[in-house]
Amino acid sequence: MSDIYAILSKHFTGEATSEEELLVKNFKETNSEEYHALRAFWTKQDLEVTSFNTSKGWQEVVTKVQGPKRVPIYTYLRVAASVAAVFLLMTIGYYYINTSQIAVEQMVLTAKEQVERITLPDGSIVYLKKDASLKFPKSFASTNREIILQGEAFFEIVKDVNRPFRISTNHSEVEVLGTSFNINTEKDQTAVTVATGKVQVTALSDGKAAILTPNQSALVKDHSLETFSTTDNNYLAWKTGIFKFEKTPIHQVVEDLNSYYENKIILSKLDTDCLFTSTFDQRDLQEIIEIIQLSCHLQLQQKNTNYELY
Repeated sequence: MSDIYAILSKHFTGEATSEEELLVKNFKETNSEEYHALRAFWTKQDLEVTSFNTSKGWQEVVTKVQGPKRVPIYTYLRVAASVAAVFLLMTIGYYYINTSQIAVEQMVLTAKEQVERITLPDGSIVYLKKDASLKFPKSFASTNREIILQGEAFFEIVKDVNRPFRISTNHSEVEVLGTSFNINTEKDQTAVTVATGKVQVTALSDGKAAILTPNQSALVKDHSLETFSTTDNNYLAWKTGIFKFEKTPIHQVVEDLNSYYENKIILSKLDTDCLFTSTFDQRDLQEIIEIIQLSCHLQLQQKNTNYELY
């Protein structure tokens, strides 16, 4: 019986002789629990672990239980089971550590162009405004989809009732199942406007939440959350290049246009009360400025790549 563990190692690998199999059979009949415990450990070597050699570990078990000193069979078992437990814990720990490392691997993308289109791992689409950044995992978890946004972006989220989609900003968390909406997060506030579907906006400061439906908006600041009907026709103009102005104050017209065009408009005459009405569909900025100049009776001067109205 002193060599039974060496014989068991051959038995578990299918290398035992007929005589040795008979010894294993006798051992199994008289030490059933011990046999199944050792077999269970042996079968764990199918885990994908590259830094641990299970076969070598078993040999160490065999070495420890063999020797000139004769001890009862339960002592052999205790030694083998103790070593096996340590090896098994190492194996499982290595497996889960590496699995979690893969799961949390993150991507960070910053838009270099005026509008950049990003496809997320679940097929959802994000239109990222220039200089905005998005942080998301290479693969979403099985229970949720979570990303982090800085700047402005428009989202088209693939519906998945089993995995809510959450967007975190400096001030809020936005949760959706499947919808399209715009988020503009700045240093002191986050604005959310819903185009389709339904979203929940939660303020991080106090946990206050609101449900938004199409044509509704929310504004989250450090200590407040306000909801209101969407009145801005151009909240998506930074993405589409389509502007609709109807008796719009000229300073607001300039602000909206500057959100889309690379070259900027500088309004020096701040006291003008001009209300501007027109529609532009990705029109050349030079043409737009000339129309504004004539409509509002302003002077135009080009400064490097920018335009000054006064």
